[in-house]
Amino acid sequence: MRTDFIKTLVSEHHEISGLFDTIDETSNLSARKDLIQKLQVILAPHLRKEDTELYPVLIGSTDQEVRRMANIFHLTMESYAENFALVASKIFSIEGGEIPMDILSDYENIRDKIMDRITIEEVTIFPAYERLI
Repeated sequence: MRTDFIKTLVSEHHEISGLFDTIDETSNLSARKDLIQKLQVILAPHLRKEDTELYPVLIGSTDQEVRRMANIFHLTMESYAENFALVASKIFSIEGGEIPMDILSDYENIRDKIMDRITIEEVTIFPAYERLI
């Protein structure tokens, strides 16, 4: 049975995923900027919550593989948040027209990393966390 904490994280994952989908379906730059701003409001505290409440528990696991994965995710957490903020600031600085291909590529790269991470967390990390508590 899922804990309230994990239920909250999964719910936030759905919201994050939905915002990424909406951003990708939107061609209007102004609308994309608004959606990215909404995503930042959710993403930054979500990543912080995982970093401070989820991964420290997993790092204390007796399971070596769980510890290894938790350490990797914990160490990369900050870079994901920083990379997303950097890409967002580049998009916010665009004064009209379309997002240049290099910035779009950066956005797609960090989006894909975050979405891959969400999948791994829900399939592997969250169940490991719930076994530990």
